[in-house]
Amino acid sequence: MAHAILEQVMNLSREFRSFEAARLFAKEYWVNQFKHKDDVADHTKFKNEVWDAVERSFQLQPWHKIGKVFTEIEFHHVLDGIPVRGTIDRIYAETTAGGIIVSDYKTGKTPPKERLENAFKQLYLYALVWEEISGKPVEWVEIVYLGTKPSVQRRRIGSPLEKEAIRAEINADIDDMLQGGCGDSPFPANPSNLCSWCPYSDRCPEGEDFIRKLGRLGPWQLLEPLHKATSQ
Repeated sequence: MAHAILEQVMNLSREFRSFEAARLFAKEYWVNQFKHKDDVADHTKFKNEVWDAVERSFQLQPWHKIGKVFTEIEFHHVLDGIPVRGTIDRIYAETTAGGIIVSDYKTGKTPPKERLENAFKQLYLYALVWEEISGKPVEWVEIVYLGTKPSVQRRRIGSPLEKEAIRAEINADIDDMLQGGCGDSPFPANPSNLCSWCPYSDRCPEGEDFIRKLGRLGPWQLLEPLHKATSQ
């Protein structure tokens, strides 16, 4: 939910990105999230965790200092003959860093170095896709961790040589995944709390069932009523 609130805040003009605006968006989410829930203690704990993440975002990157931002960019693209689909959290340009930045929010804590490098593979893929879609070069990829060890992690990928190496590694990883999954076994469902964030959940009976049992709406269910409320 912190992710969805931040999306709405960053879509505002810089001068309107404030805690007051964030609270208004959060209030709309609380109504939709908890209207069928009775556990007040659970509500309070969840709200506090969400708001802590929102505040950490501001501490790491003051919202009014970031220029024009594109958020939640969904794409269906063919990269080197391979269909890929995803949603990019943020794309923006920052004068201090220079160039376009492809950015992703993570509500967990900053992982150890070995796991961090693996996490960047998703951003590398997004950067290559965005370059082909927009025709504009990406200079940086960035992960913003909003958990108990908040941090902003960046990698520069500006040179053509770096991007070719990244492309080759991504293609090799996808090939290994497809060969292993399609050649040896089906792709079994693995329901978890992430199901409510999955754009394929409406095609996955196990995922849909898990979301119903969880009793917590995901961003796709939450964003629709909020967009309606804020557009009036």
